[in-house]
Amino acid sequence: MTGTSTSPRTTDSSSTAFLWQIQKARLMSQTHSFHLGLWTRHDWYAGPGQLTRALLALPRSRLKKLIVLENVPDYLQYLKPLEAMDDRISVVNLGGEAWSTYHALDSMGLLRDIKTTSWDEVHPQLQFVSHLTINVAGEQLLSQLLRSVPEQQWLFKYGRIPMSLLMSENLWNRVTGDSLTVRCKLSIIAAAVSSFRPAVPIAKLQPYAKHFHPIPSAHARKQKETKMTTGRKGNPFVAATFEPLQQQAIKPGMLDKWDFCLRHLYVHRAKPIKVALPYLAPNALSLLKGISEPDLPADVRIDPQTHVRNLTVAQWSILVKAFDEWPFAPEDLAVTDKLMIRDEKKG
Repeated sequence: MTGTSTSPRTTDSSSTAFLWQIQKARLMSQTHSFHLGLWTRHDWYAGPGQLTRALLALPRSRLKKLIVLENVPDYLQYLKPLEAMDDRISVVNLGGEAWSTYHALDSMGLLRDIKTTSWDEVHPQLQFVSHLTINVAGEQLLSQLLRSVPEQQWLFKYGRIPMSLLMSENLWNRVTGDSLTVRCKLSIIAAAVSSFRPAVPIAKLQPYAKHFHPIPSAHARKQKETKMTTGRKGNPFVAATFEPLQQQAIKPGMLDKWDFCLRHLYVHRAKPIKVALPYLAPNALSLLKGISEPDLPADVRIDPQTHVRNLTVAQWSILVKAFDEWPFAPEDLAVTDKLMIRDEKKG
């Protein structure tokens, strides 16, 4: 079997310190206690619960309840005994990647103590912790989580739930979009709905072989030094904290239109917006008339020469708003062009 898990040595030392820093730097700065930690494993081969045990090492004043989602029998035999050792943990034999799982948690009463809080504050009780797989499924899951924020769906129905995620450095780079070569739709959505930062310095989780299993072979390590192998064992990891923004750029009911504009235009991300707009819909170039006049204030204007991949979240907001108000906007916002779907997956 393949996959990644933290090593016991890291759990006992570096990983424990890493968890404390997440809680202390992000959560424990609040005066109230950390009521519920939702540790869900989306990596089917994540191991027998090293991180789970490290979380349980936190004092009761900091961790009052821990829900573990795992449906791999080989790992459940190591996780289930923890319930007899610590009354804070509930091990649920369900997969964390399925939306139905969270409805089941409600039905089981495991979330009955969670209060719905105002969007003006970060939720004081609930925290989501997960390890994202190093494949397309991991990125899709992150995208789903972020896309749930504007409509306050999923766990965000309880409020602004912070998330602590362990992901590949490659995925982290796509989230931040600091480099134009990797900036993508995920970068825009992430910045539109959340603030994010490393929970601990990235260097703290390096080198890979010291902190994670499986340890890459000597050949793989040498290959890593000369060639990017971000989809293989030994890929650097980043522990990051995501916090939903109080003011959302994507307004309720507008996610489909953001999706439509991002998907169609990001296929042409290297082109100026005035060149890319005709690909959005017939006569869509007319959208520029109301948002590109030189006499408009800078905060409501888009330079027609701006390349698609250089548009800021604020500029995407302007463009999507204009699209929403455009009387000739397509009614069917589904993505049906197979070539476009294949191309947009690359960026």
